[in-house]
Amino acid sequence: MIRHYPKITLLTLLFSPTIFSEPGDILVSAEKFERKYERSTSSILVLGEEEIESFQATSVADLLKRFGGLSVQTNGAYGKASSLNLRGTDNRHTLVLIDGVRVTDITSISGGTRLEFLDPSQIEKIEILKGNQGVLYGSEAVGGVISITTKKEGRGNLQLSYGSYDYKKVSAFNSFKEGDNELSITGSLQDVDGISAYNEERIEGSVENDGLKQTDALVHWKNTSIDKLTFDFQAQLTSSRYLYDDQNADNANLYGHYQTTRYTGGVEYKYSELINLNLNYSHYEVDRKLFGENSFGKFHYLYKGDYDRYTLVNRSFYGDSGEWITGIEYEKERTKALDSLLDQTRSKERFGAYMNNYNEFGSWIIEEGLRYENLQFFGDEWVYRVGIGYSIDSFTIKATRGTSFKAPTLYQSFAQFGGNRNLEMEKSDSQEVSLLFKEKRLFSELTYFEINYDNYIDYDLTRSIYNNSGDFESYGVEWNNKITFDHFSLGLYYNYLRSKNEKTGEALPRRAKHNGGLNLSYKMNDQWQFFWDSQYRGKRTDSNNKKLPSFMLTNISVEYLTNKSSDILSLSIKNLFNKEYEEVWGYGTPDRNFLISYRVGF
Repeated sequence: MIRHYPKITLLTLLFSPTIFSEPGDILVSAEKFERKYERSTSSILVLGEEEIESFQATSVADLLKRFGGLSVQTNGAYGKASSLNLRGTDNRHTLVLIDGVRVTDITSISGGTRLEFLDPSQIEKIEILKGNQGVLYGSEAVGGVISITTKKEGRGNLQLSYGSYDYKKVSAFNSFKEGDNELSITGSLQDVDGISAYNEERIEGSVENDGLKQTDALVHWKNTSIDKLTFDFQAQLTSSRYLYDDQNADNANLYGHYQTTRYTGGVEYKYSELINLNLNYSHYEVDRKLFGENSFGKFHYLYKGDYDRYTLVNRSFYGDSGEWITGIEYEKERTKALDSLLDQTRSKERFGAYMNNYNEFGSWIIEEGLRYENLQFFGDEWVYRVGIGYSIDSFTIKATRGTSFKAPTLYQSFAQFGGNRNLEMEKSDSQEVSLLFKEKRLFSELTYFEINYDNYIDYDLTRSIYNNSGDFESYGVEWNNKITFDHFSLGLYYNYLRSKNEKTGEALPRRAKHNGGLNLSYKMNDQWQFFWDSQYRGKRTDSNNKKLPSFMLTNISVEYLTNKSSDILSLSIKNLFNKEYEEVWGYGTPDRNFLISYRVGF
């Protein structure tokens, strides 16, 4: 399917100066083999630890709002519900992993991940794989995959933060190594009064603030005492308490509690180039409570969900540059709501097997993969992905095509009110073409993509039931650029997106046609460093057909290295020009605000 873009837009993209890159090699690992970015067939955004820290974000949702190719919006701020649209797809169409473990909110009606509760202070790297990744990751990877790697080694530190709206946070990290054992511990506490989740500009009189209190702890242990074997274990607990408002009014009597528990254990056996086995078990559970009083009276809802997942993966290296990966997976998911949604515990199982092959032949890259899944209630499904690339001098051109799927959730299938046991899986096919230019200091990538997905699941108001409502498509252009000198770097991105219902032609809500941004950093000397980032978001329509105007936000921060032991004092000012805006109609956003932090290394 060929699209015709305005000539001015294409000329601007193709003939503007290319100003994007990072010194040295950009390594990616979310495709389950580590390789240089230009030797990958995917379009990937990589955020390193230093870059994550420089933004002084309070959550992963806050962090990802500042980058191209995806849009994130929250129903208020500080722990309020977030949604992610990667390349125009829905929140449920992007798979989020933490150290390889799926962290989908399985208590939600349509699925998706609560990005607002993920703490950036625990993260070492984020890789965003854009486009279909169904072969390696299965269901949910329609728009892409966000792979988060947590900190596991390095110097210990303690960080104290204070900011606007009485924001307070203490976080700490430390790692130990003794013989064949490695141990790391990460923890954080944050407390903020926040702002009114409902936009106070729409209210006359006083409003109450909807704050957040969150505790997070993560432990990782690795042992290599037995030759060729590596044992790995992780455990994480996140507990968040918050106030919230609905979309129609400020309400002082709505409370929420969200708690997740994640633990995983695995053993890796490295025998030869052809045999590198990894056996892994992971458990993830969500406990969510909503209680208070609204126009219908008092309520107290309790939602519970968990899953157990077993995986066996073998990675093989053969020839000069061949990489072959095979895997099998089994997962059982259980969900229950102690209210009228699910009157009893419901469960579903799925089994998957996949293989993916990667080769380099001189300047050529060729990749092909295939996955089979058997899903309880929905039957069998096959998906594939093929990619090809060619490099000459500093240029690389690559193209991919693939398919993916998203199974209905247990709520969509079995809820007492609205559940539909006849729902079919959402299915998608996508393709993209990228032109990449990379030299020592310059990097520019221009990507055209299309995603078409069938059997889109939505709530049918006329029938009061979840239904496969039709076919949708997203297509557009992404242009990412950066230039890096010894003390200065400048990044620039622009995205053009069309996402619509194929039958009606109507644009999907909250997807802006035009998005852009600029990121700048300047290192004055060994002690002072400055950062500037601006993001532009174009006009769009909300889900209630309300028009949302465009806006541009600007944030600045400065870091001061106080001594040679890497103690850092930092100040961040967000929404520098005090812009009034809404990400979601009816919900509030922060005014100009500050955050000051002091990190002590040890």
